[in-house]
Amino acid sequence: MNKMIVVIRGGNYEKRLVTAAAANALKTGAEVILAREPQNQHDPNAITAAVRKVDSEHPEIHEDYPIGYVAREVAFVLAQRIDGGQKYSAKLLSWGHASVNVELEEVADDGPH
Repeated sequence: MNKMIVVIRGGNYEKRLVTAAAANALKTGAEVILAREPQNQHDPNAITAAVRKVDSEHPEIHEDYPIGYVAREVAFVLAQRIDGGQKYSAKLLSWGHASVNVELEEVADDGPH
């Protein structure tokens, strides 16, 4: 499996990182949800990122906290791969004042079932 580290930007916008931190959602290893946003008026390759906080007593209950967008120069390549069907798992590595580092790993296609 291919792994890469990508930067998520825009954490200061609308206090995204502050909100996620206040909810105690920013934890190393937390699941990060990526979603394509092809209708984004600023960047048709936009990929949003949200950190997922799972209820420890009820794992089926979770809440997603937006933390920003995959850096534009990386989103240009990733968007094409995602649109082509490539799946990724993502986890939070570290965060700072306005950005987050996320580890992406390609998820293998098991083929038809």
